Amino acid sequence: VEKTDTDQLVNYFESLKDCRMVVGTAWTLKSLCQLAKSYREVILIDVTEGTNEEDHPLLTISMQTAMNKYVTVFRAVLPNNQKWVYRWICQHAIADLLSKQFCTIVRVILTDGDTNKYETIDVCVKYLFTNAKR
Repeated sequence: VEKTDTDQLVNYFESLKDCRMVVGTAWTLKSLCQLAKSYREVILIDVTEGTNEEDHPLLTISMQTAMNKYVTVFRAVLPNNQKWVYRWICQHAIADLLSKQFCTIVRVILTDGDTNKYETIDVCVKYLFTNAKR
């Protein structure tokens, strides 16, 4: 990770501290996109809550490398856990940041039991992750 990328992210999130509303913010880094394209057949989508001062859920996409290490390649701060948020993540943010080609090569998507998440991912599998199973 280049120091400039990290500095820009830190500065951006520092600027959000005074915001009263967050619609949604998703990001990755060039180096993580390249890594994602190397190990893209199985991805894990998870949402963690209670990890930041604003109480916004944090969505991550991780994958396991050949060295048996898990690497988070995509992160998104979500405004809430409603279905429209997961639709935005699946139909726009992932495709725009990791590429539509990445999405067509994913074979398996692992999630937990959150119905908002997996019902939306099932729809996204049909249109975006065309070769994947959840």
